[in-house]
Amino acid sequence: MYCGGDDLSAIVIDVGSFSTKGGYAGEDTPKDIFPTDVGCVFTDKDGNYVGSHQQGIGENQDIDIDVKKSYYTGTNSITYKRVGMDIINPLQDGLIKDWEAIEHIWNHTFHERLIINPGDHPILLAEPSFNSRSIREKVSEIMFEKYQVPALFISKNAVLSSFASCKATSLVLDSGGGMTSVVPVHEGYVLKNAIVKSNLAGNRLTEEYYKILNQKNIIVNPINLIKKVEIKPGEFHVTPLQIPGLTESYKRYVTLETIRDLKETSCRVADSSQLSEEMHISQVPYELPDGNLLEIGSDRFQIPELLFNPQPLNINNNNHMNTDTNNNNGNNDIHHQTYQPLSKMVIESIEKCDSDVRKEIFQNTILTGGNTLFSGFHDRLLRDISEQSFTLKPKIVPNLIERKNSVWIGGSILGSLGSFQQMWMSKSEWEEYGRPLVEKKCP
Repeated sequence: MYCGGDDLSAIVIDVGSFSTKGGYAGEDTPKDIFPTDVGCVFTDKDGNYVGSHQQGIGENQDIDIDVKKSYYTGTNSITYKRVGMDIINPLQDGLIKDWEAIEHIWNHTFHERLIINPGDHPILLAEPSFNSRSIREKVSEIMFEKYQVPALFISKNAVLSSFASCKATSLVLDSGGGMTSVVPVHEGYVLKNAIVKSNLAGNRLTEEYYKILNQKNIIVNPINLIKKVEIKPGEFHVTPLQIPGLTESYKRYVTLETIRDLKETSCRVADSSQLSEEMHISQVPYELPDGNLLEIGSDRFQIPELLFNPQPLNINNNNHMNTDTNNNNGNNDIHHQTYQPLSKMVIESIEKCDSDVRKEIFQNTILTGGNTLFSGFHDRLLRDISEQSFTLKPKIVPNLIERKNSVWIGGSILGSLGSFQQMWMSKSEWEEYGRPLVEKKCP
C-alpha cells in the first residue's frame, strides 16, 4: 500500500496510437498532448547517416555496435526536415511493439513536457482493454526499476472512459487512430470475453482517402515540402522542395497529416448507407497548403462510411489475398482481415455479455475517440443498431466535449480520489512480490 504526501499529485499518462496525453490527476484536461509517432535516425561512429535497411535489422537482430540510434519526439521534432529520419510508431494494433521508442515517449513526457522527476510522483498509466499480461508486467518493471516511481497503477481505457462519464457500468465504443474496440464494463471491471476489436480506425481511413485522391490525380503537397513566396497580395508562387536524404516514411507522414486534417475538417457521416442520395450535395472547399482550392463532394461521406459499411475494404482485402495465394506468398497480414460494421461489433459484444447485465450495459453506451466526432456519427450508429436489434435499444451517454480525452480525464478523476489511494502498487510491494503483483493489484 502506498502512502504518499498530499502535496504530490499523481501523474496520468495515456499513450494512444495517434497521440500521447500527460498531466496531473485532479485537473480537467491534460497538461500536454503530442504525437505518439517518433523520428528515428541511425548514424555511424563518424556521425554519417546509415539507413536501417543497410543494417538488416529484423525482430531478433540488433544493430551494429558502432551504429547510434537517435530518437526525436514531439510535433516540432518529427516534422523538422531531418536527413535520414524515419517516422515510426511504437504501437501496433494498440499494443506496444517497440520498447525503446515507448521509453523515449515516457522520457519526453516526464522530463520535457511535465518537467518532473518520475521518482517523486505516483504514476497512473492507461492501457488498451485487450492488453496482454506480459506487456503490462514489462511496463511495470520499467516504471519501478528504471524510473524508480514510488507507486504505479495500470487501468484499462474502457474503465477510465466510463469513469469520465460518471458510470461504473457501460459499453464503451472507442474508435481512435489505430484501433476500434467495443468493450463492456460492469461495476468497474472489463468483461474481457466480450471485447470486439478491429484495426479499421482513423489511420486506415486517412490512407484510404490518400488512395482516392491519388486515383483522381490530386497532388497534396504538405507545407513542410514546399517553398511558398508571395508575388503580390493574395498571390503566391509555390515550388516543391527537393531535399536529398529525406526518407519516404517522413514524406508519407507529413502528407498523411495534411490529409488527416482534410478528413477531420470536411468529412461527415451520411444518414444511411444509400449514398446515392448524397451524391449531388454542394461541395465543400478546402485550401491545400500550396494554395490550391480542393472542392470536396461525395468523398466526405464515403470515407467515414467505411466504418459503418466496410464491404469495399473487404472486397479489396479478398483481392489481395487471392493475389498473394496465386503468387504463393502465403503471408496474409493484418490488412487482410474481414471488417465488421460498427453496429455488428456493438451487437456482437452485447450478445457475449451475460443476459442479466445486457440491458444496463446497453443503456449506458459511451462513445470515445476521434472518429466518433464525425458529424452524424451518433445518429447513424443508433439507426444502424436499431435496424439489426429489435430486443434492446441503446442509449448513448452525452459526452461530446470530452470524447477525444475521455481516457485521460477518467484517469485524472480516478487518481485524485481519496478512496483510490489504497489501490496503488507501491515500490516496496513490487520488490517483495515482483511481476505477479500486477494482475493482483491491477485486474
